[in-house]
Amino acid sequence: MYARLVATSNLGTINSVIKDIVTLVTSAFPTIGSLSAFNNTSSAVIDATQAGWTYVGSNIVAEQTGLIAGGGPTLSTTSGYNYCISSPCLSTGLTKYAILSSVSTQAENASNGFVLTGAQSVTSAGIATNEGPRYYAPAASVGYLGYYTNYMFQPTQGSIFHLIANPRHITIIKENVGIIGVWETSNTSAHTYFNTAPFIQYTHAVSNVTDSGLTVPTAVASQSALVSGSFSATAFGTTNISTGIYNGTVSVASIASASNQYLASAGITLNNTIDINGNPLYQINPVFFRDVTRGYATQNITGIVPIYFTKPGMGNSGDNVYVNGINYKYFNSGAGYGVIMTTG
Repeated sequence: MYARLVATSNLGTINSVIKDIVTLVTSAFPTIGSLSAFNNTSSAVIDATQAGWTYVGSNIVAEQTGLIAGGGPTLSTTSGYNYCISSPCLSTGLTKYAILSSVSTQAENASNGFVLTGAQSVTSAGIATNEGPRYYAPAASVGYLGYYTNYMFQPTQGSIFHLIANPRHITIIKENVGIIGVWETSNTSAHTYFNTAPFIQYTHAVSNVTDSGLTVPTAVASQSALVSGSFSATAFGTTNISTGIYNGTVSVASIASASNQYLASAGITLNNTIDINGNPLYQINPVFFRDVTRGYATQNITGIVPIYFTKPGMGNSGDNVYVNGINYKYFNSGAGYGVIMTTG
């Protein structure tokens, strides 16, 4: 499934924005007609293949058993409000979970934004076990929302979001800004032994800003309390093979560490290359990470999720790029790098 979503000045509450995304990825027949927040005229479902995610629930009581029509009620909590979805993993049948949450505790705040996280499990009441990293503004600090721009997606007027999803992943790209996703990975023997689902949360809301190392939901009431950066990549339910220590969430990407590193975050420039006849070719990088310090084999995302990293500004979002005869689409995910993905 692939939808191009355009924000307007009449988005209403931020939960209307989140609900549009959840509706599209859980629908058997995703259509623009189901949207209540994004612009129905400018937005488009470009690939209506069913995404394969299932609605789990929300911390909004009225929507715990299913999404209600329209934007839904507002809610004030200490950590924001959420909508939760799930999808089975390919090789194990175990379930991976994703959560779309508001950053502010007040749905009507004009500076509000949203985030996408993973979790080991979620209840129909929106209660997560081992949720991945996000910042949120407690009720007393909504005035600081402007400081969160590196850590969330704001649907400001005219901004464009590319929503790509299939049963292996959900990925959201804000045009020329950043990328966030919950991505299934290749299964390892350690995952099988410990009976854990192989997936990660990838958050790079501003793609040319370096990593923060955040691993859990964190309340921030002032600018000084924010960790610099905007980048985190988090694995769930990891057991250190050598020590036996279990962690619900761990960082699996660090620019400072070569042992667990996403290559896209290191600022590597993928300049064009040539074929044997001197014709220009793009360079692309598969997406993977290495958590060897905890005894895990290299985990591939490319091959499970249809994605490659590219250089930034390679073209226009939606351009076709052929890799070994397969048609990928290029997406401009900001100044740090781009990605190509298939959408079915």
